[in-house]
Amino acid sequence: MEAATLEALYTSYDPSEFIIITLQSENSDYETPSVSDLMDWADQYGLSTPVVADSSSFISSYVSGSYGIPYQILLGPGAEVLDSDGTVSESDIEASVNGDAPMASALELD
Repeated sequence: MEAATLEALYTSYDPSEFIIITLQSENSDYETPSVSDLMDWADQYGLSTPVVADSSSFISSYVSGSYGIPYQILLGPGAEVLDSDGTVSESDIEASVNGDAPMASALELD
């Protein structure tokens, strides 16, 4: 889902129900993004949810075995990982809000 569309959907719900974290593995120069790069990207799309660096796509490749720019994770109350396939959809959000979202496999980073 496009970032601006996802943001509009996110702001239409109670923020205590879920949060979307966007992971960026590289900037426009194919380097690990700086804080400034992340803030610029979030500002460009009007995002109010966290945008964080994922150096070398460590988290996104560990969670799903795939790479994507950007990579999104849906967290529910208590920071439960509800969706970690890289893209958050409207149906993922609706399932989260309705309590129907299956919890994704737990992240165990050694």
